[in-house]
Amino acid sequence: MKGRSRAVTLVSLALIQGGCGAGWHRVSLDDPRLIRPKQQVLVWSTAQRQQWHGLQFSADTLKGIPYFQPLTCDTCRRAVAREDIDSLQAGNPVAGFWRSVGLGTGLLLGLGLVACATEKVCTLGND
Repeated sequence: MKGRSRAVTLVSLALIQGGCGAGWHRVSLDDPRLIRPKQQVLVWSTAQRQQWHGLQFSADTLKGIPYFQPLTCDTCRRAVAREDIDSLQAGNPVAGFWRSVGLGTGLLLGLGLVACATEKVCTLGND
């Protein structure tokens, strides 16, 4: 029985972890309207990854600002030829971080409550 509960725990943790990511998904160069100015985008070009926002599309070039620079920083803007782009992925690592914090806090709280209920070593009220 102990091995079975361990397997259930491991499978549960693996499934829960999927909810903690940044939600990176592939986007098309053909429809730039799907990418908002503040949207974080991974630009994969010649086996290099760059994280940009504030993308500007033209017929032959993709321009963007490194993510940790403000959207108003025009001197920070980088460019890549569209033909050199392998893929684009959009996501939200900040939201993924907060989901992870919430999930971790909830799991710890839940485990603490289960431990209190089963072990009877803690009291939740003033006795």
